Amino acid sequence: MSSENPCLKCTLELSCCASLSGLRVNQTEFDRCFADVADQFDVERDGPFYRLSVKNGGACPHLETQCTIYEDRPMECALFPHTIGAVFDNDTLLMTVHKRTDCPQKTDLAMDDAEAVNRVEQFARETVGADAKIRVILDEGPARMEVL
Repeated sequence: MSSENPCLKCTLELSCCASLSGLRVNQTEFDRCFADVADQFDVERDGPFYRLSVKNGGACPHLETQCTIYEDRPMECALFPHTIGAVFDNDTLLMTVHKRTDCPQKTDLAMDDAEAVNRVEQFARETVGADAKIRVILDEGPARMEVL
């Protein structure tokens, strides 16, 4: 666990982790980070992803005074304050990346948008395969999903 976790300065009391809802993970991340605490989540399949929401709107089970898996956290956690959306259109996986969050440190925490898009594309390829049709777009406007 690193003492370099910038989220420890959060003025919203880590609300993204304290009421974890809709976290998108792939099978590898689920097995590594959440399989042993799966009973604490409402787990939905979303194509090749799992969508995790803590039951009763509770905190991530890995949140103690700070994240206990910070160095090995899932991609969407590492990407934050960028977040992702995903939908299949025929045989293409369309993923969006945006940073419309209420994180008070998003200006300081957010990686470069191009880096975020690259990480999401890598995540998608690890999830659905290197040869899959994948499209990742930076969504800078109001919340929406683009139709191909």
